[in-house]
Amino acid sequence: MASSPFERYRVFLPGRDWTAFVEALERPEPRTFRIRRGRTTPEALLASLRRQGFEVAPVRELPGVFRVDREPYPLSETLEHWLGLFYIQQAATCLAAPALAPRPGEGILDLCAAPGGKSSHLAELMEDRGCLVAVDLAERRVQAMAGNLSRLAHPSVITVIGDALRIPENAPFHRVLADVPCSGEGRSRRDGPQVASAGDLRRLPRLQEALLRKALRLVPPGGRVLYVTCTLAPEENEAVVDRVLRTPDDGPGGSPPVRLVPVRPPVPHAPGLTRFEGARWLPELEGACRIHPHHLDSGGLFLALLERLHDDGSAAGPLPSTALELPGWTLPGTTLPAEATREARTGSRHARGGNSRSEARPAQSPEERVGRARAILAELLPTPDSGSGELGWMVRRDAVRFHRMPAWPLDAWEQAGERIRILSAGLRGMDEDRGGELRPSGDLLRWLGPGIAHRGLELDDEEWISLLDGAALRPDPETLPSGAEGGNDSIFLLRGGHPLVPARLKGDRILHELPPPRTRWLRQVLARAARPEPGSGPDPAPGNLSRS
Repeated sequence: MASSPFERYRVFLPGRDWTAFVEALERPEPRTFRIRRGRTTPEALLASLRRQGFEVAPVRELPGVFRVDREPYPLSETLEHWLGLFYIQQAATCLAAPALAPRPGEGILDLCAAPGGKSSHLAELMEDRGCLVAVDLAERRVQAMAGNLSRLAHPSVITVIGDALRIPENAPFHRVLADVPCSGEGRSRRDGPQVASAGDLRRLPRLQEALLRKALRLVPPGGRVLYVTCTLAPEENEAVVDRVLRTPDDGPGGSPPVRLVPVRPPVPHAPGLTRFEGARWLPELEGACRIHPHHLDSGGLFLALLERLHDDGSAAGPLPSTALELPGWTLPGTTLPAEATREARTGSRHARGGNSRSEARPAQSPEERVGRARAILAELLPTPDSGSGELGWMVRRDAVRFHRMPAWPLDAWEQAGERIRILSAGLRGMDEDRGGELRPSGDLLRWLGPGIAHRGLELDDEEWISLLDGAALRPDPETLPSGAEGGNDSIFLLRGGHPLVPARLKGDRILHELPPPRTRWLRQVLARAARPEPGSGPDPAPGNLSRS
């Protein structure tokens, strides 16, 4: 067997473990995905993928995680991916969110969150009830994360562009995920050997320690922080946690006393190390968890769960059950705190004018716009008790957004004076058109799902592709949903009972409301769906439109 670039790790991977480790690194890493629970079932999703020619098998140790054994075309180009029914995610990383164990109603922080796989998993485990704040430094990465969270229809997440080390500490969280930047050795199967350099091992542990100490200052006594890396290097893993356990007052700002809570996931794994290359660490570091590439035929991962103690080192009692009971947390308002002044100063688009209809419309307060959004939603739902009452609403620029957050830390952050750039909060519920009218957004349609199919217009794949290519499609009036008669009526379009995109009727013609990049993406997805594997399933149902 050829020597490995990770030869120095042979000491804690003896015998057969070393052989399995090296052999795993030499194989391509299987593609895996996590089902979006609450929006589909494993049986329905797998049956649909198999009809398209995918061969999929469960990852036995990880409920809801599946391995793709045959991929006739990219998994991301399926309609199921467009609908947000799954998230493509490395199997090992699916252990992080369950280890932190978030609960519905809690306030959770993901310190280094993009691209959002672990954030979406946290939101799912919270049953989309609570407040998850997802922070990352790079704006482009946060934009991608917000797109993923939107596609997966998670309504209780606030995405933030900013330095995790500058998050205000006046509104603590129940739990914090600190998935810190690292040398990435655990990604070697995907990206080629990612061996930590001497420079990495000097520079990264300082940043990792600072982020971990910051995370511990952001929870109250009894709160928990999960420290995560995707590297194998003990200098970035056990050594960092050992310093925080031994010397709580060290480093900028220090950190409170903590205890290590053992992490023992029900999958093959190794305990944390207590010694390596002459270094000696606390015996309790055995309670950390190492996932090596051969354990799950995946990547590498390190997990250490820390619980904050009282300043005198004594154990804390139970935390409040909901975010609203945490210090500094307040009820969400109808605008984001930093934008209330801007809204009053500039007004919304229909208050500012821009065409004859909007110039004639009087300015509406955020409360009035929220009231109108609630009324439109009630008209969409099959029954008044379909769950709309549990949604909160807020106005941001020319959209009304919805969420399921019982509280948020944003008012406290604003009082702290730290500049926090909020990219998104909740999901887009209604968009204003040029006339100031509110129309249901794609996010809202995705969230509501097939339950509102009775109010939409079903197209077959050929009709969809014609529409996305710019053809004029004219519906049979008898097939239009109730209340849509033409003129400039708002409708939405279905494929297989799933609402895909908002649209409107201009005279007798349908106009979809997708921007060009998403139009191209959806066209590619539906073109794939229109050419299923031979013998894989029935032909699409006939449509209801004429073309010109």
